[in-house]
Amino acid sequence: MELMRLAGGDRRRFVLLCATLALSGGLGAPVTAQLVTVGRVQYQQHPTVPLKCELGGAWLGPYDFEQVMNPVLNLRNPTYDDRDWGELTHALLLPPPSDAPTEESNRVLIVARRYDTGSLANPGGDTPQVVFFWDRAHPGDLTTQVVNPEITNGSAELFCGGHALTTGGNVLFVGGTDEVKQMQYEGAFWGHRYTHLFMNTTTPTWVYQNWAEPPEVPPVPMMQRDRWYPTALRLADGSILVAGHGNNPVAVPNSGETRERCDVDDAAGTVTWRIYGGSSLLKNVVGSTCHSSSLADLEIYPRMHPLISGEIFASLAYTNVLTLNTCADPANPDRWTTIQSILRPAPDATSVHYVDLTPETGPTEIIYSLGGVLEDTHTLATNRVLRMDVNVADPGASTWTNVGVPQMNSPRIYLNTVILLDGSMVVVGGVSQDPDSFVETYFYHPERYAPPGIFASPDTAWSYMNAEADERTYHTVALLLPSGEVFTAGGQGTSVFVDGQGESLSPVPPWYTVELYQPFYMCNPGRPQIKTMPASIAFGARDVPLDVRLHSTSSAGETRVALVGPGNSTHAMDAGQVYIKLKFAPFTPNANPNQATTIHFDAPPDGNVAPPGWYLLTVVNAEGLPSEGRWIRVGVP
Repeated sequence: MELMRLAGGDRRRFVLLCATLALSGGLGAPVTAQLVTVGRVQYQQHPTVPLKCELGGAWLGPYDFEQVMNPVLNLRNPTYDDRDWGELTHALLLPPPSDAPTEESNRVLIVARRYDTGSLANPGGDTPQVVFFWDRAHPGDLTTQVVNPEITNGSAELFCGGHALTTGGNVLFVGGTDEVKQMQYEGAFWGHRYTHLFMNTTTPTWVYQNWAEPPEVPPVPMMQRDRWYPTALRLADGSILVAGHGNNPVAVPNSGETRERCDVDDAAGTVTWRIYGGSSLLKNVVGSTCHSSSLADLEIYPRMHPLISGEIFASLAYTNVLTLNTCADPANPDRWTTIQSILRPAPDATSVHYVDLTPETGPTEIIYSLGGVLEDTHTLATNRVLRMDVNVADPGASTWTNVGVPQMNSPRIYLNTVILLDGSMVVVGGVSQDPDSFVETYFYHPERYAPPGIFASPDTAWSYMNAEADERTYHTVALLLPSGEVFTAGGQGTSVFVDGQGESLSPVPPWYTVELYQPFYMCNPGRPQIKTMPASIAFGARDVPLDVRLHSTSSAGETRVALVGPGNSTHAMDAGQVYIKLKFAPFTPNANPNQATTIHFDAPPDGNVAPPGWYLLTVVNAEGLPSEGRWIRVGVP
């Protein structure tokens, strides 16, 4: 089936017609979706009365980068061929360059699958591995850069690897797809051990192992394990933990139960893997002076978040439990403790992380799990939302709940969840594939939710927002920009079931397009403006001055000061995304709302609350409107 033939040859106009703008009812009320079916593809259609921008936001784009991302693709929707792939697997919001730290940065680093994978006789094809750079100042432009010219055979692709921002604002990439071995094993995915360090300077460069003239000590040594779909997570001391692995055809024993940890010297551009008992691997061990332990075989991309207790939380493990690191025994730094919870996140669910430092009784911490695959199916989605109020004193006693937690209106897998500047969350894209009818349903309408514990007046339901133009499914990325907009791009081709047996992919324009979602607050006048602020703050700093033009003298609403972890998206997961609500002293708004008001806030107490590095600082006024996010370094001199 060729959707391009529909609606006079313009598939996008047809989609927009079918997925017309959202709600005609009240904001926040669940809406029963109407569906338009074309062959075996369904598009949600909601009532035709659009939301005003100040309620449902607006979309910019799509910006089409087909000829940049895949210059060999000359025609829309050609016969599917592996050489035509351009799916996006990573997108990172880059902080200011290290050699220009006071500059504002609205740049996004994007990683895609190489469009020319070649053949076993010519692995890697005829093109080098490249990454893409997008800048909000020039939304219609996309530039490229070669990653590692020393390796052109596809054995060290960043595709399906892991990544993390370093303390200094560089990016560490770990693992990914070894296309040579993939071809050798007839298409079975295989990970590799390579690491790459992206140096975020005004003239960006890459640091990697030089195989032409190898140094005595490689600046970026390889990991000990091949890893495909790993998660990389920045910890309280600035080190990076790498966990998870893929389904290699020849599995390394207990590979999924091992983790590795490294230190990055951002100034020197070097990486050092920590050694434990002669090995860089951290392993689970049953029985110790800590807690009783189970071997935790983490799923690929195990959805990990650092907790304010100093422990590591992973929401997806092959065992039917949740796991987290609660061992203080230095001889066993990687012991995992099982959380006994009846509920468990669904496979392919996404998650978000909130920390509130304002309660007088002590900080609170919340993790949400959203969507994913319905139990006992592979492609049928669920709309389930789970909430965990982390027991800060005893994280192992935490449990998931869905009692009183509003469920999404639409079931979604491959959704991206982005925390907005005001603290609400928005889910973007997603799909559900019925294994019985072989019908796919695409969801063009984002949904927004303001959670309790962050908002004094939380939402009681998820609200549909206005629709985007292109479907965003697997291999889609989404992240928050400093302006408060949401960058979303990529997606896999339309799946076409073949006689109920498997499926094939048909490349479509969304692979190569970028769209920008402008939330409701960008359509409302009177957003606060941060006038002066420190460039960096030390852990534990008190009464830090912040001059803000609030554009409000109201005392009825809630003012918030918050740090937002910069977007760090891969495969519908963002381990670096966190919303940290900061404590501040009582203040009186300036009688002239156009004049600055000084607010004194307290920095996070330590790296457990906010791993050291770059964050976005934002202020929300009493009307619920956030300022733009301003870059600030936390816990870094």
